[in-house]
Amino acid sequence: MSLLLLWTGVCGAAAAPSFWFAADSGYRISGMVAGIALFVLAYTAATSRDAFVARWRREPALRVACYIGYGLRTAVGIAAPVGMVIDLLPGIVSTELARSIGMGGTTFLPTLVTTVIQGVLLNFIVGTFVGLLYAVLRPWMKPVESSRGFPVLPVSPDPSPQSVQPLPVSPPAAGRTLSAEARAP
Repeated sequence: MSLLLLWTGVCGAAAAPSFWFAADSGYRISGMVAGIALFVLAYTAATSRDAFVARWRREPALRVACYIGYGLRTAVGIAAPVGMVIDLLPGIVSTELARSIGMGGTTFLPTLVTTVIQGVLLNFIVGTFVGLLYAVLRPWMKPVESSRGFPVLPVSPDPSPQSVQPLPVSPPAAGRTLSAEARAP
């Protein structure tokens, strides 16, 4: 549930500039909300997988890159004038792509398709930025080794009694002798 809330906040804030611009231009709010909800569900599903959770815990560089990348995207979305400028080109491209496949217009379905196309474009940009950050951070942030208990000693390939070598025993230091109890078998 917490991941669903997290991604609702991130996707909602990131989509805010385009949302307000498109709503003001007559696009259907329900189509935009449905498109944003698809991304929220996709991110929630992807980050809930065991493989992602294990990698998230093991790799600090991944965590830092995602925090910076998605944090910046969220901040840009909240800073409306900056967000509108950054979202303008992907918005124009997504509108034209939707029109080219016969989904031009402001009704629900064309709005949903345009929203999904723009979301894919913006997520590609954010994903590329996060990937570059990860590549830069990874050499300096080594993965966390999982604790595995006691160290495992190597097993001799030939465990027969003839292959076992006794440990070398050094003679007692000069002038020292073992007590009778210590010498007893």
